Amino acid sequence: MLGKILESIPSPARPVPVPPSNPFVGTDGFRPEIWDLGLRNPWGFNFDRQTGDLFIGDVGEDKYEEIDYQPASGPAGLNFGCM
Repeated sequence: MLGKILESIPSPARPVPVPPSNPFVGTDGFRPEIWDLGLRNPWGFNFDRQTGDLFIGDVGEDKYEEIDYQPASGPAGLNFGCM
């Protein structure tokens, strides 16, 4: 599950429930809890409180780190390109 962002429903149940609206539910070759993929090693993320947009701190290449952006109005299941 390296390089992915997961979404699950907070619950004491085991296994932890996965929202049926997740983009990879029912897709062969993908785990259903995957929300986004293609990241190198995301080390932090935050939601903009006013817009709901997602900003993801990820390991970059060479000297620079990167910030990936997912607008709240955009689709889930994005591939940020490191696959």
